[in-house]
Amino acid sequence: MVTSKKKEITRQLFERFSKAKSVVFADYSGFSVKEMNELRAKFRESDIEFRIIKNTLAKIALDKAKIKGLEGYLVGPTSAAFSYSEPIMAAKILKSFNINGKNLTIKAGYVEGEIYGHDEMVYLASLPSREELIASFIRYLSYPLYRFVHVLRDPLVNLINILSNIKKSEK
Repeated sequence: MVTSKKKEITRQLFERFSKAKSVVFADYSGFSVKEMNELRAKFRESDIEFRIIKNTLAKIALDKAKIKGLEGYLVGPTSAAFSYSEPIMAAKILKSFNINGKNLTIKAGYVEGEIYGHDEMVYLASLPSREELIASFIRYLSYPLYRFVHVLRDPLVNLINILSNIKKSEK
């Protein structure tokens, strides 16, 4: 590859590493081009950028971005998923992507300034999304209020039922 092209790729990787809220590295070996295009389509739906990367150029870009600790994971066939909005979504998609019984292997990730290995990234991918957590939190907050309203309402409903029964019995 021509040196100027390598410099341009390194610059682009540096920009992606600098802007992304998370980057998840995975081993893509064993997947066909068609299968990788299916994966890219899933990433596009979630506004995540997916690239096959050269390890040496990625190491240079990581060094320029002052991200240390990921160099050891950049061996063998490596892909990178850059998420600019939802930090864990890339890991969730990689974890759930399964074609013909084949799964991509998550190598490591860089999420909001922290480096996580394979096990931690798989664990993070299994956590509910931010929206799901907010919804369950609101549900737990609203439940006591819901019960309180019923406690206040039940005596009135009972009184109305008693008065209605008295009226029916007088007829």
